[in-house]
Amino acid sequence: MTHTTSAPHLYRSIFIAVAVVFFYGTLYPFELDFSLDRLAHSVLKAEWIPFWDSGRGRMHGIPDIASNLLFALPLGFFGVLAHDHMPGRRLLRNWWLIGLAFGLTAEFLQLSIPGRMASLTDAINAGLGAGAGALLARRWGRHITPLFTQTAADEEQIRLLLLFSLLAVGTLGPLDMTMDVSDLRADFKSFLADPWGLTAPLQEEWILIAEYIIFGALAGRMIRSPHILALPVILEVGQLFIASRVPSIGDALLGVAAVSAGLVAARIPSLLRARNALIMMIAAIAAAGLSPYKLMSWEAGSPFQWVPLLEYYRRTTLSSLFDAAMGVLSFGLLAALICASCRLGRPAVVVLCAALAASIEIAQMFIPGRYPGVTDVITAAAGAWLGASLRPSLIVTSAENPKRATSSVRR
Repeated sequence: MTHTTSAPHLYRSIFIAVAVVFFYGTLYPFELDFSLDRLAHSVLKAEWIPFWDSGRGRMHGIPDIASNLLFALPLGFFGVLAHDHMPGRRLLRNWWLIGLAFGLTAEFLQLSIPGRMASLTDAINAGLGAGAGALLARRWGRHITPLFTQTAADEEQIRLLLLFSLLAVGTLGPLDMTMDVSDLRADFKSFLADPWGLTAPLQEEWILIAEYIIFGALAGRMIRSPHILALPVILEVGQLFIASRVPSIGDALLGVAAVSAGLVAARIPSLLRARNALIMMIAAIAAAGLSPYKLMSWEAGSPFQWVPLLEYYRRTTLSSLFDAAMGVLSFGLLAALICASCRLGRPAVVVLCAALAASIEIAQMFIPGRYPGVTDVITAAAGAWLGASLRPSLIVTSAENPKRATSSVRR
């Protein structure tokens, strides 16, 4: 199946989505009040001195500045990829001004929102973040374009790179790396207390197992070396340097077994079909979403949160961002497998993935310890849209021609 995507059109769509998220995050809870009393009160309370926190009587902290810069960075990054017509010498200035305009607009509208405080610092940070994103796009943006077009020179290597990235994020997330001796000692003590990881039920591990199997199948066609079995062990040991993760012998062995299964599948052409990987990925996502497989009554169930992204607005942490990233990546891979298995357009693929995510979220209303909401459905839809934009051949051999990739390696 041939699947092409216009990169500029794709980047324009992503830029629009990023702009919507930017204003959503800055204007929540959308209670606009443009009365003179409201505006006068907000103007007096606003922070007009750049980088000075008047409430605390000191300079803004580095984490606050960094978070605002990162929040605006995608504006410049995808803006340049979508409208790559500016001369290099004008790049930083133009996108700094565009980001500053976004920031000033958001801060002006915040004057009308009770509970929000306008800040000139946030507007400046939006400009700086957009400018930094523009520079990153000009320097490295062209390297991601082949993932969405028909210009990739070596598809086999890109497939492995994509799967390795998914596994690294899933195993080492939320990437809160530490070299502090006390943190390393605490992780090691936790590992010794439960080396097999039996105290917690499998959750994201189901998705990692499916990805390891697909990775093993892809690697088996290229590398054909038993050394690839060391990858799950290496990534699991790397969790010692992640403050919020603890390595597990059980997870490492599951990863080794999954890669081994993929290596075996690589030698059986009938198993190298996108449809098989698709069924396995659906089962993994459902198993992860329904863990710990206990049901509650309707009265004791968790309420469904209908406000999009409310969890991230109230408290955005590395863990919550990691959960969002896992949702995007998991459903992105699922959507790519759907495209490789069925002749469906991107809208249909997004609807199917969103329906699966919604079904899981509804079921979570009766599962203890889960917090169902529309946010995860939106995350799944975003990942599906991105995955459906990838060429299926970058993920797994097409179902119509399972021997194609194998023959290309033999050459």
